[in-house]
Amino acid sequence: MTSLPRSWLPLLMTLACGCTTDPAAPAGTDSLAAAVTPRGARLLAMDMGAGPGETRAQAVAKARAAGITTAVLNYDWSELEPTPFAYQNTRLLADNIFYSTSPHDVSVVLNLRPVAGPCRVVPSDLVGTAWSDPVMITRFSYLLLWIHGHLPGVTVKLVSVGTEVDSHLAPADYAAYKVFFDAARANVKNLWGSQTPVGTTATWDTLTTPGPKQTALLDLNEHADHVFTTYYAMNLDLTAKDPFWGPINDTYAAVAAVDSSSKTAGKVIDFIETGYASAPALGSSEAHQQAFVSAMFGIWDAWMPRLGALVFTWQNDLSEQSAELVAIGGWGGGGCQAPAGAPPAAPATTTVTARGATGARTWSYYVVAVGPNGNSLPGSTAATASGAAALSAASYNRITWSAVPGATSYKVMRLASGGAPATTGLLATTAATTLDDTGLASSTFLFQEYIRTLGYRTHAQPVVDKAGFVQLGLEAHARGW
Repeated sequence: MTSLPRSWLPLLMTLACGCTTDPAAPAGTDSLAAAVTPRGARLLAMDMGAGPGETRAQAVAKARAAGITTAVLNYDWSELEPTPFAYQNTRLLADNIFYSTSPHDVSVVLNLRPVAGPCRVVPSDLVGTAWSDPVMITRFSYLLLWIHGHLPGVTVKLVSVGTEVDSHLAPADYAAYKVFFDAARANVKNLWGSQTPVGTTATWDTLTTPGPKQTALLDLNEHADHVFTTYYAMNLDLTAKDPFWGPINDTYAAVAAVDSSSKTAGKVIDFIETGYASAPALGSSEAHQQAFVSAMFGIWDAWMPRLGALVFTWQNDLSEQSAELVAIGGWGGGGCQAPAGAPPAAPATTTVTARGATGARTWSYYVVAVGPNGNSLPGSTAATASGAAALSAASYNRITWSAVPGATSYKVMRLASGGAPATTGLLATTAATTLDDTGLASSTFLFQEYIRTLGYRTHAQPVVDKAGFVQLGLEAHARGW
């Protein structure tokens, strides 16, 4: 049975006394230096990215000022090799120059993805090839050699072969993927050094939930250097967990799961993605996110050295429309593989007309056309400035748009609410070219808010540090970053 580390006792006592029940006042913010464990060999990273009006260099400078020493580079196999041996090097060349040049010469976590969540992202000719097939293994070894040759100036700290692979693999698929992963791990170590930890990333839910998938996942990790997991402290309905007890309980569950198998017992666990959405619609807030950051650093101290890397995802919130893009599957396809042909054109001449009892509220909408090859780009935003404060069957907004050749249906999106309902996102998928918004519910709103508010800085111009980002800097500096 996994036992709590002795160093966790002060954290538990603080929580038990009620000193940290207010999310606005995270534990340890007044005297961090006296209560923390020095950084040691731990790795603090962030999935960095520029906010509105920022350059990538400015975003990295901001992260470095907060004590973050490592960035994240994500490469899908199909992005770098869309067709057999047709390697694409534009991103790699740019990343090598950027991350090897002062003042943004930070080290990186390298996510090399034959699997990205639910998607198998491999070259077009390998879509149906078994993971354990020698052709698949050899082709990935060629890719690794090519990537290594294009990143000579980048310091690689960790390599993950696949991200949230459990979202794609069925229990019966793990044995073949293990053959693929073990070969990839050996090749990574030959290229980047035997000291480089190599793993494959799965979700916290699969790691900690007993059953066939957990058993298969632990077996997959038998030869991994570390066990990699993503961790978002949210419930299945996307509501926020308690920012203190949630991560405390969930970290213990992860350690217990790893120690439950003789093939993984005692292995270091790395949180390859760590996030906590701040949206009020999810029962959260920026203060809750701040408390989560503080708790994660305390947990990291308590479990040292069992917890190795902590990677915060991601630096900035998304825009409303970017979150909606993720929620409905993306423009230009949205599937795991590139569409066979072009998607429909974007709908043109969308109009919004207030009907019934009007008012002075502004409501905004756009429409996405859907065809056999996926989603179009979003049509132009249309709005009414004379909408009712509360939509109903008697006071509604009529959205109309032109038919698009090749489209089989249309997704109607509420971009901005002028009152009630306050939700945005997908209102309906319809074959018609008109829709009445009588107060329709959005089917994607909660997921959008979850995705949109995972950042630690706002999506605004100028970008503003959220309380969680400020707390991250305080925690990191107190430990010597």
